Amino acid sequence: MKKIWLLFFITILLMNFVSAYEIDNYPLILVHGHGISTGEAANFLREYKERGDFGPLSNFQSKLEEDGLYFNKHIIIPYYFTQSCDWDKRISVRMTYYVDENGNFDDSKSIEVYAERLREVINIVKQCTKSDKVNLVGYSMGGLVIREYARNNPRNVNKIITLGTPNYGVENVYSGGKSSLCSQFRYENDLECGQMKINSNFLKTLNANNRTNIYTISGVIKNKEYFGLICQDYNSCNDGLICLKLAQIPGAKNYVVYSEKPSASIKYLSRGVHIDLADPETEAGFKTYEIVKKILSNEDVQANEKEWDERCILESKNSFKAALERLIIFIKEKLEFLIIKR
Repeated sequence: MKKIWLLFFITILLMNFVSAYEIDNYPLILVHGHGISTGEAANFLREYKERGDFGPLSNFQSKLEEDGLYFNKHIIIPYYFTQSCDWDKRISVRMTYYVDENGNFDDSKSIEVYAERLREVINIVKQCTKSDKVNLVGYSMGGLVIREYARNNPRNVNKIITLGTPNYGVENVYSGGKSSLCSQFRYENDLECGQMKINSNFLKTLNANNRTNIYTISGVIKNKEYFGLICQDYNSCNDGLICLKLAQIPGAKNYVVYSEKPSASIKYLSRGVHIDLADPETEAGFKTYEIVKKILSNEDVQANEKEWDERCILESKNSFKAALERLIIFIKEKLEFLIIKR
């Protein structure tokens, strides 16, 4: 009799253990980042029309299905979805906010408008799955889009996860301090880019009241690997594009992934790991994916923001040598880029 009760007790414990780490029973929506150029942003819709798919976050979504976490429902374009649907709640979809109500490409609007376009997709997903909430993962500027949506629709959102997102803005100087981020990648008066600048009115409003169910994941690359980005007063700790301290949100669970080496795909962009964060096939992206998976599975993942801050401080002590190495790398890459361009 004692053995039966012992077996029963162990079974209950195991059931509680398993249930504590089950994946959230809410649909997941993945939102891409700021198009580096108008041409890249336009490709999102062009690729979708040509082959029913586009690149950003596709590897991330496929990996989630491969690991048995979410059924891959691919992409929903706002104002462009006409099929009938009756889906399980455990599905993932991607979307692009660069499409207007007429189904045309449009990247000239504000982050607030992009959040409204996200709302259209979320409404579709909620209707198709009969779910009252969704989980949101936003990469880079996409993190600001999902946060803006959640700010206005808090009852519709369970968890918010930002990847390499400039939650408190991007530094106003870039490329060795010679240009701004906007002029470097698009144009100076770009509306969405301007909203990402430090102390913009948009960010002040967005950060006035932060939710409790928000998680941030940031990347760190060795300082000597990159010269272009200036992270003033933050020990130069960055992912090649976003300063670490400007990505983290006070009161949120903030995670940092460290990478020894960036992927070759962004050799002439930054030698950073910003783009890698969205791709599980890279070193930084795989670490990011593992953290996201644990968050969605309700595992207790300890935040490590202070650990990485201390590492950045230690590395900055060799600032002169590191600065010289970064300068040499920067000049070499610029020369290589000019030769290739010719």
